[in-house]
Amino acid sequence: GTNDKQTNVRQSMAKRFLLLLVLLAIQARAEDAEGASPPPTPPTEGKENPAQGAIKGIDTSSWNPLHFACWSNNVTAVEMLLATSEFPLEQKDAVFGMTPLLLASYRGHKMVVKKLLGAGAYPLVTCKKGKSPLDYATTKDHKAVITMLEKAVRAALTPEEEQQARFGAVILL
Repeated sequence: GTNDKQTNVRQSMAKRFLLLLVLLAIQARAEDAEGASPPPTPPTEGKENPAQGAIKGIDTSSWNPLHFACWSNNVTAVEMLLATSEFPLEQKDAVFGMTPLLLASYRGHKMVVKKLLGAGAYPLVTCKKGKSPLDYATTKDHKAVITMLEKAVRAALTPEEEQQARFGAVILL
């Protein structure tokens, strides 16, 4: 009956997500081989990192499918994953504290950043190093992403925070 249909739908969705994850990992590997420079992975004391994921040099063991889609600039997958609401926008990876928005900003993926911000990703989030999406986009000189993030940051700031950011001090009344 109804329970069987629900079980079949869930199994089908799980299979599609698994397939998507595999495809994203393959795409990300191909991009990495083409010269994309990932953030450094901490040393593993001469041993191969057993938690290292599908992308050379990066521990992806704590990534969800949205992290992979954002890293690989797969806008269609990002849209699909955002529509499911199953993967938290602010989930940070275990090693660097990278959210999907931080990854997309680091890589300069303009459309992915736009989709994430449109879905409510917090533009002032920081990784474990204290870097924000705007910091990563600026470091990598991703001009279109910088423009989007600056607008999103201004919208996220309270008037007092914006004043402090502009003038470097809080004016006490």
